[in-house]
Order: sequence, then structure tokens, then C-alpha cells
Amino acid sequence: MHVDSDFFATCFPPIHDGRAAIMNGFCAGANFREYLHELDDEELSREERNYVFLCETSLGGPWKIDLFKTNLIKEEFERRGKLAVFEVAEKLILNSLKRSC
Repeated sequence: MHVDSDFFATCFPPIHDGRAAIMNGFCAGANFREYLHELDDEELSREERNYVFLCETSLGGPWKIDLFKTNLIKEEFERRGKLAVFEVAEKLILNSLKRSC
């Protein structure tokens, strides 16, 4: 898994040293990954649509946490062997946003 070190610096500033921030970041990623494992395909698809929407509608550019979570959702679809479901939901959101502009 690719981990963006800037994500950890932004979301988990160091408490006493950099190690505390990194450990908190890994725990947050692990907790979200565990949450995704528990979802059925429809719930996972709904989560994906939410995060893709957030990434695409952020005025100053997508928040790193939204990108991070979107990537974890994509990894979960890959783990399940259903990457096509991720791509369909992503296209649905992107197409709907293009029509509304």
C-alpha cells in the first residue's frame, strides 16, 4: 500500500516526536480498512460514491484524508476481485457532476 507521508503530517501532527504521529496514522488507516472489510458490496459502493464526491467537489482541491480513504476503498474492491464495481460507481459520480456544471 502506498502511504502518503504528507497525509500523516497533516492529519496527525506529532505529539512529542514523529513516531507518535505515524503510529496514530497507521491506526486510523487500519481502523478504516477494518470498517471496509465489514461492509457488504452495496455499502462499500455507497462509501465510495461519498468519498469520490468529496474529492471532486472540494473547492481548494481534494482533502488528503478523502483521497486516502478513496484509495483504501479501491483496495478493498480489488481484494474482493470487484474492481469493476469501483470503476462504475466512480464514473457515475463523475458523470453526474459534469452534467450539473
